[in-house]
Amino acid sequence: MKLHSECIACQVQVRFKDLQRVITDESKRFSLMIKVLNLLMKEVEERGRDITPTHLGTKLFRFIKIVTGISDPYEDEKRRECINGLKLYNVLNKELKSLDVMSRVVKCIKLALIGNALDLGVAGYIPPNTQYILKESEVIKIRECDIELILKMFKKARIISFILDNTGEAVFDKLLSESVRNLKTYTIAIVKSGAFQNDITIKEAEYLELSSSFDEVLETGTDAASIFLEELTPRVKRAINESDVLISKGMANFEYLSEVDEVINKPIIYMLKAKCRPVAKELGVNVGDYVLRTKIKS
Repeated sequence: MKLHSECIACQVQVRFKDLQRVITDESKRFSLMIKVLNLLMKEVEERGRDITPTHLGTKLFRFIKIVTGISDPYEDEKRRECINGLKLYNVLNKELKSLDVMSRVVKCIKLALIGNALDLGVAGYIPPNTQYILKESEVIKIRECDIELILKMFKKARIISFILDNTGEAVFDKLLSESVRNLKTYTIAIVKSGAFQNDITIKEAEYLELSSSFDEVLETGTDAASIFLEELTPRVKRAINESDVLISKGMANFEYLSEVDEVINKPIIYMLKAKCRPVAKELGVNVGDYVLRTKIKS
């Protein structure tokens, strides 16, 4: 996805929130914010709309980690998301046990979509509470939805790789992986090695015990907002190559993968909530819509 003018405003707001989390001194925060703005303008002036929102966000967040000396500004929030998420996982897991195999897969697809609403990295976005999530799973309306096609893809796939997104939604991805494994499919979770906003890293993956729900958990070797192909470890590249289906969670992964999906040339299932106008416009949906879109390889 190309950079929109609104993405620039969003980056400014979110990067300010990053600094606000970790810097209490107003003079220092002011000085650092000016440096962030200068870097933002430099990148945009040099590359224009050719820089994706994910590349710009990665560049700026890496800069903030360097100048503040704090490697994970969202560490406390992510720990709370893990604790709350595991409680919700236990509740939902009990409810799902009464469903047959395919009904459980469909239910978990819906829950994985709803989980993408938990995002601290979108300016002005207020995440829903647990009650909302449970209620929403009963009435959710999905755009670009072809559940039957996706179920066929799941049934045929030998290996499915999940490109995970936010820490708060990872427990929903655990449930989806478990339901897909009932179809005798090998599942791989791909998580970040270093911190980017509130996205899941190998550290949170271990806390959430993803290895009990996925056959394999791989870290990208990088802290990029998405799986930048030029930065991935050989093992993750091989996993993507060997996968029959990729599940791409969230907006950042859509923003990047939609630019390189012809290079990857794998069936991709995009699962996200359109939480901002630029992404909604790219997808042809309304802000707030849940989107389940398949990209079949060329």
